[in-house]
Amino acid sequence: MIINLLRDVQLRGAMFEDGARVLLRHKNENNFVFCVNKFDSLIEIVDKYRLNCSLVQDAFSFFYVNKCLCDLVEFVVDDTTARNVLKINFYDVKTRRLDSERKYFETCVSNHDFMKNMQSKGFNVFIMSIILFENWEFSFNVHEYASVFLRIYDSTNKKTVDFQRK
Repeated sequence: MIINLLRDVQLRGAMFEDGARVLLRHKNENNFVFCVNKFDSLIEIVDKYRLNCSLVQDAFSFFYVNKCLCDLVEFVVDDTTARNVLKINFYDVKTRRLDSERKYFETCVSNHDFMKNMQSKGFNVFIMSIILFENWEFSFNVHEYASVFLRIYDSTNKKTVDFQRK
């Protein structure tokens, strides 16, 4: 079976979310980067990897209710033996083809609300952009969520809600 990832957006998203986790671990030299869809909550990650985390409990609760609204979570620790969590970063992975003419990122209303809410709670929020080239190469960049140009859409009403640069 031959699958064209340039055209199959759903499969491309799933594959590059996991790939983005590996890239981010390598780039940041941090093994505590996780795909959120593989866990039920942040508390599950903290318990499983024996992280010492005293960050705000309401953010953990909010994340539990809205967990599928970002793709990656990164726990920045002071060192790997004590595993004291200094901060938590949230990432939304976006892929596009090089020949795409749009100069903005697309996100749904609920995803945008989640990212803004986590940002307002003091967490760092990013978009990890992956651009696919025709020859099996790709590039990636990490952008602060507040600095990118967004098209926010409402998938239930099938309409654009807003274009904004935060």
